[in-house]
Amino acid sequence: MKKLIALLLCLVMSVSMFAACSGNGGGLVENNGEEGQKATINTEIPEDLTLTIGLPLSSTVDDYDTNAYTLWLEEVTGYDLEFITFQSNATDYKAQLSTMLATGDELPDILWNMNVGQGAYEEYGASGYFIDLAPYYQDPTVGKVFQERMAELKALDEEYHDYVMNYLTAEDGGMYAFARIEYSLIDTMEYQVYINQTWLNNLGMKMPTNKEELYDTLVAFRDKDPNGNGKKDEKPLIGGTGVVSWIINMFTHFNEKNWFNVNENNELYLPHLTDDYREALIFIRKLIDEGLMFNNVFSMGSKDIKSLLNLPEGEDMTVGVVVGHPTTIFEDGNSSVYNYEALPYWGYAVRKGQLFTPATFITQDCEYPLAAWNLLMAMTTEEGSFRQRYGEYGVDYVDADPGTKSFLGKDAKIKILDESVWGGQNNACWHSIQGTVLIQAENEACQLTEDMGKWVNHKMRIMGDCYYNYVDAEPEEGIYLPDLKVPEDVQDADSNERSNSQSLLTEARSSFCCGTGTYNNPSDDAQWAAYIAEVESLGYKTWMEHRQLLYEDQFPDRVK
Repeated sequence: MKKLIALLLCLVMSVSMFAACSGNGGGLVENNGEEGQKATINTEIPEDLTLTIGLPLSSTVDDYDTNAYTLWLEEVTGYDLEFITFQSNATDYKAQLSTMLATGDELPDILWNMNVGQGAYEEYGASGYFIDLAPYYQDPTVGKVFQERMAELKALDEEYHDYVMNYLTAEDGGMYAFARIEYSLIDTMEYQVYINQTWLNNLGMKMPTNKEELYDTLVAFRDKDPNGNGKKDEKPLIGGTGVVSWIINMFTHFNEKNWFNVNENNELYLPHLTDDYREALIFIRKLIDEGLMFNNVFSMGSKDIKSLLNLPEGEDMTVGVVVGHPTTIFEDGNSSVYNYEALPYWGYAVRKGQLFTPATFITQDCEYPLAAWNLLMAMTTEEGSFRQRYGEYGVDYVDADPGTKSFLGKDAKIKILDESVWGGQNNACWHSIQGTVLIQAENEACQLTEDMGKWVNHKMRIMGDCYYNYVDAEPEEGIYLPDLKVPEDVQDADSNERSNSQSLLTEARSSFCCGTGTYNNPSDDAQWAAYIAEVESLGYKTWMEHRQLLYEDQFPDRVK
């Protein structure tokens, strides 16, 4: 901790501060007595209370006043809800909010789904515009719902739980935001890989279990006409940048989001400079040069993958192995999905960060903050979270049939009646799960039933198979760098070194793989040495040293 404090004291801090706000401290009543006593929660709530909610306008919501989610919240809380809509675009609603603060306009009681950014909300909180919710989070009575939901989350993933609680706490110790907390077992997978089992059957081949067998399988897909049409139209391996990450992780643990790995001495290092990483790039280059995967892999998106994977009914299949999430790469109802099975993992399976957005706030102009908090607690309950994701209970979903399971083989809690709610325009929910604690997202709490249809059942089954393959390949704690909360001043202090290094690392990876640019041959010793020298010249070690100190401070149990 001392090293971190020393670092922060040495940083050049440039933070514009808002004028301090007057008022009662966001609805808190100070205890009489000695200085330093904690504030207590004002429990006064009048009858027939109206709460105002400011939120970005959503084109998929028919009418907030008559919305089924609104009516349910009003019923369970007893409050009347009124809405103040902001512009839907983040840049625009941030500007609107900034103008309101500058001109002293009265704020809504709650700002909901207003992602103003970590630095801004901490600054607004420290200045008094957003109230400190720490007493509410910590109170055993008013915070009970949140505490119980977070205990449930902690039982599933203690690391993510700790990250959320750490991130919610501002630099000054306040907790000024309420968050969208979403946890999905499926979404712990950074990438998903599926192979054309029909082609394997046609060629009499077994499922590959290592990179050498994968290479042989891709060559067979290219050369042995697995779709049987006499044409050289097979595409052995497709996908976006997830393909590249998947292959690199056959050689070394590689998580581009967190960049660094951790060695046996709890020291951070860049995998991009290791021999194992270089071997991975050589392997990828070989696949591209031999026509086993596209050289536009770094620009290929889900729409491109979908167009190649989901051909009109009756046309010959052309894809062997695909990397991507089934929900985004398989077209609803297209029979192509039936040909694919989950491919086993070897190497490292990268943990993907879960969705977490601190973007809901109780403002200084809320006269009864406990009422606003109670509303957020209604959203946070399991029912509130399900209603916001799946629609109106009894209309869009119901309780699961007794004894039924989800596609992951876990006890089901609900049964979906209308799958179109989340993506379509309707009046069932607010079409954002901000302000909720949604555990078992991605239909993991949903009963898998025959009436959902053959297509959905197959897609869900291969996703489940993929998940359990993935779990078996996850690295032990200690090899990967967990998500860190990086203060604004630390980001500012190494912004040049970080951005310049990241740009070079990303560009070099692409050029080494595809044979373009300055670094176009990973097998060339002189090029590799020049690449390492250039990365070092950009000052990446400053960026790494700062993250090392944050790692030691935020995860002391690992480094003790």
